[in-house]
Amino acid sequence: MKALLRTGVAALVFLCTTGSGLPQFSPAAMPPGARGGGVLPQGNTAAEGNKPNPAELAQEADELAELASQMPAKIGDVNQGILPKDIGAKLKRIEKIAKHLRSEIAP
Repeated sequence: MKALLRTGVAALVFLCTTGSGLPQFSPAAMPPGARGGGVLPQGNTAAEGNKPNPAELAQEADELAELASQMPAKIGDVNQGILPKDIGAKLKRIEKIAKHLRSEIAP
């Protein structure tokens, strides 16, 4: 009985002094953005008072119109079984310009 009590006390002392083998919380191990409320500074947007550049918007709109006007012919080629090499890149460019215009005009 005394041996069992001694073993239990020794185990309790061991667990208390070693932190029970569980990982301990360390503030130094926190990621950089987790400390100041978790909010990292963002770049300026149109909502913060920066107005979009009208010349840049017009240029992007012209490029978007040019690319979009080429699509019916490209889709016609696809329907005939001919896959133009540049159709994927042009569609991605259309999407990118449209997304940028949308974010500048209606953030």
